[in-house]
Amino acid sequence: MSQKKVKKTRKGINWAEEILNFLRENPFGVTITDIAEGMNPQTTRVTVHKYIKLLLEQGKIFAREVGVYNLYYSSERTFLPIKFVGKFYIGMLTGLKDKLSSKKDFKELGYNIADAMRKELVKQFPKSLRDQIKSFEDFLQYFAKLYPYLDMIPNNRLVVEEEISEDGNKALFHFKNSNIFNLSENSEYHFYLLTGMMERSLSRIFRTKIKVEIESFNIDEKSVKISVIKLNDN
Repeated sequence: MSQKKVKKTRKGINWAEEILNFLRENPFGVTITDIAEGMNPQTTRVTVHKYIKLLLEQGKIFAREVGVYNLYYSSERTFLPIKFVGKFYIGMLTGLKDKLSSKKDFKELGYNIADAMRKELVKQFPKSLRDQIKSFEDFLQYFAKLYPYLDMIPNNRLVVEEEISEDGNKALFHFKNSNIFNLSENSEYHFYLLTGMMERSLSRIFRTKIKVEIESFNIDEKSVKISVIKLNDN
């Protein structure tokens, strides 16, 4: 999400409020370094750490550990109500199901969405973590921890477990407790869209062919398994 650039002076700045505003504008999580360098005016990590501690104690923000980083989020929701967004989204998927001939078409639609949202999808990863993801294997190791906060329908109960191959070229991600399962029997189409978006985006980012497929889907258990494979360049 773009950051507002309003010229300010340091005199009389309410840093707690500035940090809260920054978190609201970046709802997918940021590190202390991201906050210090991304706010206008910029400040030091020491100042940010001081007010982050205060805001945590007040319950106005919360943190999640991802690898060696702590990502911070506003406790307030500034989005449209999740129930409204979820019903709208599922309604759209249901309508598309009647128009598209196969589940493969949903994956191809995911390609188109990835193309249209090329820059936005990359920005969902906090800058500090983007700088650390140097390889496909790095991505696999971070994805399961980050995805619950990137999902279309935010859900604190969403769990993503991963099994990564020894060579770092393949992973199986097991999604559990997604809110999508509670909204409609057509929830599986969401994951076909997701496979298309992931396949196109990852192939572009890592400049090699990536294959993303649904391996199993169980609406009763509210779980889906998705494989992500880096194919040989040959």
